[in-house]
Amino acid sequence: MPRLLNTCFLTFLLLSPASVSQETEANKEDSAQKEVESLQKPLYTPFIERYVLDKIKQLRIDQAKAKQELIQQIVDREHNSVDRAVAYATDTVTYFFYLIAAATSILVLVGWRSLQDIKERVHSLADEEISNWFKNMKNVWRS
Repeated sequence: MPRLLNTCFLTFLLLSPASVSQETEANKEDSAQKEVESLQKPLYTPFIERYVLDKIKQLRIDQAKAKQELIQQIVDREHNSVDRAVAYATDTVTYFFYLIAAATSILVLVGWRSLQDIKERVHSLADEEISNWFKNMKNVWRS
């Protein structure tokens, strides 16, 4: 028996808010319908509607223009970045070739014609410097 009472009580609690909410919705609909029927003139005029539509259209056009300007600015920045990168690469390659040309010109002016000549000349100069150093050291030790 207590179980039956608990079940009935819970059912009553669960169903009562649903019925109350249905009644309040019906009351709201009725009051809204009465309000509409009691109006003497329309809430808006066609001129106001046209004004609002024109404003919305102008806002959309302005937004599209702003979007296009933003896209153009982004493209211009990317274009400038690419131009700087290409200019840097070109300058680097140019300076590298200038360096090679200058080194080659110096080698021609000195009279070295090949890398073998350079190697032989460097070895002979190193041998001369070392022999001069040893001679100086012998003189220092003798004295």
